[in-house]
Amino acid sequence: MASALSGRSDVKVFKNAWLPVDVVHAHTVGPLAVLLLIFFAKNRVVTAHLTPDSLIGSLIGGKQLYRLVNAYLRWLYNLADVVIALTPDGKRQLRLMGVNSSIEVIPNGAPR
Repeated sequence: MASALSGRSDVKVFKNAWLPVDVVHAHTVGPLAVLLLIFFAKNRVVTAHLTPDSLIGSLIGGKQLYRLVNAYLRWLYNLADVVIALTPDGKRQLRLMGVNSSIEVIPNGAPR
């Protein structure tokens, strides 16, 4: 997306820029994303690649971290104006987590 937008003359694209911008689109859930979303974005978009349910079976200690990760992700995703879910089930999981932001489903394009 960044490459496609960079080719337009009416859009300036910055990656990990520490300056005010019209839109921040975060794909990660770490501290850099949080800082950019809170301090530098007029409009916040977050792609939800991670849900607490995805930790179970994929991360040692996932069950033990579930409640903490759930609270953090709910807070982070609720910072967003729009959350992009990759599947309808992902959208359902986000709602069950307590995400109240607008959620749009945009498949990630991976073949089935």
